[in-house]
Amino acid sequence: MSEVVPTPIQKRPDIVYQTGRIGIVFDEMAPMTGGLNPDELDIEAEFDTLEADPNNPALFTRMRFLINADRDSQTGLVQSTLLSRLNSNLNNPDIAQTYMNLLTFDGSEAAQMSLAGLADPVGIIIPAEISHHALHTLALLENPLPISYNTLTNVMNSGTATQAQKDTAAKALGAVSAALSESDPAVAQNLANTLLNQVPPPPRLKPKSRCWPWATPKCPICWPPCNPI
Repeated sequence: MSEVVPTPIQKRPDIVYQTGRIGIVFDEMAPMTGGLNPDELDIEAEFDTLEADPNNPALFTRMRFLINADRDSQTGLVQSTLLSRLNSNLNNPDIAQTYMNLLTFDGSEAAQMSLAGLADPVGIIIPAEISHHALHTLALLENPLPISYNTLTNVMNSGTATQAQKDTAAKALGAVSAALSESDPAVAQNLANTLLNQVPPPPRLKPKSRCWPWATPKCPICWPPCNPI
């Protein structure tokens, strides 16, 4: 395993920097890559380092930089390795959950398909905490796709999911509806209606009379006894 050497953040040639003030001039915010180039790094070594310390925030941030840099790559090596490493570590909660969190940041169709597959209770047999965490990650997607909110709907209505899974799926669906409120308001409203249909009707209360059970035919106020007040 080759040693991972931190790469200092460098100026980007496609960004115009202003002299004499803080900030840069740009038309659109470009993904932050930290100056990393996946084509110049040993990607397997990067993942080995993260797996050795999966809760290290600096390593997590570095992997986010690599994911951003990989978006413009022709090979997509970072994403394919991330998906492969996740499937190989489903029995290791710390590593698996870190990888799922990275897939949430990735947010691509392939990433959401992977998370949806892990959240599906009738999918592959995996530890319950991994499947439950997948539901949480779907709630945090910035741009949820149909595969994600359809999976949450299926889990919420599933006959095999646990009550905890159903509750989490319902809460996640609410978050997804909010995330889509501006980009796709029609879908957001449909999801909100789906959640409203899950709310049970209020219990019917038994009518009360002013003096029941002492009502008699001689009492014009409370006879018959079921006359509500």
